[in-house]
Amino acid sequence: KGYRLLAAGMDSIEALVSRLLRGTEIVMMSPETLSQVKQQGGPIKTVELPSLEESLDKLFETRKQKALQLARDLPPCPTYDLPLLYLYDEIRQCILFGLNGTAITLCGILLEFALKYAVYLKEHPGETNFDSEAWERFEESLTLRPAINQARRVGLLDEQQANNLHDFAKDFRNTYSHFNIQKITKGATFAGVKVKDINTGNITVRDLPASHSPALQILAKAKIDENEVFNAFRFVDDVVNHLYAQVK
Repeated sequence: KGYRLLAAGMDSIEALVSRLLRGTEIVMMSPETLSQVKQQGGPIKTVELPSLEESLDKLFETRKQKALQLARDLPPCPTYDLPLLYLYDEIRQCILFGLNGTAITLCGILLEFALKYAVYLKEHPGETNFDSEAWERFEESLTLRPAINQARRVGLLDEQQANNLHDFAKDFRNTYSHFNIQKITKGATFAGVKVKDINTGNITVRDLPASHSPALQILAKAKIDENEVFNAFRFVDDVVNHLYAQVK
């Protein structure tokens, strides 16, 4: 079938939308290999990108169909406290629009804020006015792990729950926050990849680990994000519900 190159030049919004619309079949080669294939008269055709409006229309229609499948599985926010509702809305919007890696990163932010806010409410029961000076101490001095320990000390978490949250912070939240892509994609493999030797024309079929190249790691991460985003959101949502059942 040959290879189709999109005439985008340097990266552009048109190229971005084109990447978002790409299918599951992708040809990967280095710029040097591409140059060699061209010199050999290989089956490469450069095509112009459609207009941005046409591409966006197609993208939004595709995303709409996917969003319709996901929308009813998204958990509701258990409280009308606006900071929590805002974070829930951000995560749900990301999932609806396919920004799964961002949604997972935001789940870590939601968890940290929910813990700090629950501890604040626990230590200021029955107060109708928000004490910004008291809250400043929480915002400046507590990060996720200290917030877990503080929630444990004030009785919002038992020992096992606290341990589970520490595991989540170490194995999941930190990995995504620091974009440790090699750790995220460890063990991921692309099965049945066709590998062509451009000098001989021979094609072999191999299983390639994501660690084979940064490009494969990015492709693997996108699929892992899609598979993990609901697990991360539901885990954090369970924690939020547990916390606010005790302090509301």
